[in-house]
Amino acid sequence: MRVQHIAYSMTLRLGASRAAHAIYTGLMDLGVDCHSLVCTNTKRTAPMPNERLAQHPKDLLSRVHNRWNIFRHERELARYAGTFQPGAGTFAQVVHGLGPRAVLGQIEPADLYHLHWTGDFIDIARVLPALAARAPVVFTPQDDSSFTGACWYSLDCNRFEDTCGQCPQLGSTRADDLTHRGWRHRHRHWRGIPQDRVFVAGISRWLTERIGRSSLLGRFDRECVPSAIDHTEFTPGSPAEARERLGIPADARVVLFVAAHLKIPTKGYDYLLRILPKLRDIPNIYLLSIGKSDPPPIKDIPSKHLGQVVSGEGMRDGYRAADVFANPTRAEAFGLTTIESMACGTPVVGFATSGLLDTVTDGETGFLVPPDSDPALMADRIRRILEDPALRQSMSEAGLRAVRERYTRDIQARRYQAIYEQMLARK
Repeated sequence: MRVQHIAYSMTLRLGASRAAHAIYTGLMDLGVDCHSLVCTNTKRTAPMPNERLAQHPKDLLSRVHNRWNIFRHERELARYAGTFQPGAGTFAQVVHGLGPRAVLGQIEPADLYHLHWTGDFIDIARVLPALAARAPVVFTPQDDSSFTGACWYSLDCNRFEDTCGQCPQLGSTRADDLTHRGWRHRHRHWRGIPQDRVFVAGISRWLTERIGRSSLLGRFDRECVPSAIDHTEFTPGSPAEARERLGIPADARVVLFVAAHLKIPTKGYDYLLRILPKLRDIPNIYLLSIGKSDPPPIKDIPSKHLGQVVSGEGMRDGYRAADVFANPTRAEAFGLTTIESMACGTPVVGFATSGLLDTVTDGETGFLVPPDSDPALMADRIRRILEDPALRQSMSEAGLRAVRERYTRDIQARRYQAIYEQMLARK
């Protein structure tokens, strides 16, 4: 069985890249013949086995076409400059990226294709039917952007069940706005794909349920296949040694916050800033944060910001150094940082929403509170963990068990292998 994977990257420290990396390496460990085409990799990490870096057309026509699509997207967003309130910090550029000829010309024939998150690497609307015409396709979305007209997370909007348009994040009242045109571009190309040629794997029950309601992807077979990590890389260790390496006082009571970018609204850093004043009375309270963008100073609470951490070792030290991981994300398709923290023995406190409903068992591996509830409620849960060593230890052990029983690469890879065999049996 030869499987051709297509992803934006498998080596960057972005969540979607790490998710694709786990699937790819887990399958190769099982002996599956995997090959990959990626948009980019990084010198910080060795290329994956059988990985090919995509070549982008350099002819004048292709470059002009690419620039025009970017300009058209930005011009459309500019129309809503006064009302645009993106739930996840940005909108996907739907009509963009390599087309079928450029993609298919760079990969060998395969028994099956596996599409991961591709960002603006390929025009997935046109590439998906071209792949499905050659061989069965397994598609693993990492957010809402594959079945909406543009947004990464539609939050409380359900217009993806219909044809998008009148987008609340844009503040649009137009039925034929940017999001409807993005939806229409995909629908035009996907409506002719035979139902049995595509299988969609949701990375959480929350995302899988939304895929099923989607007017674009809902007609294809689907299954929830949770994301996974290398549980031999993320392990419990000495908090004292991790703190010494990071320059954190040994007696600190450390609250950790992690986000790809602190300014993405859905990540909840604004909510964290409302929690912290309620914890000032705790002796030696300390905030450790990881992610792009410099956080504002926090009055009366010592803190350290590590910036963007690109190594597994650096992330592992962050989790080990913490007593509790505060994760007030408002929308998370899965949340790799949650299970990485649990694998390192650090309990998680977050909102009872989206992917966290799968990964955190309230009162057992951490605590969940209603989204955007009174900050005093989440502060109380953080306080309980910080002030009760026995509770913290119990949650640490339960979290570690949960990761090893549900979220290892081997478990995930075997589920994908079964899906591959199911798809190939249809041929």
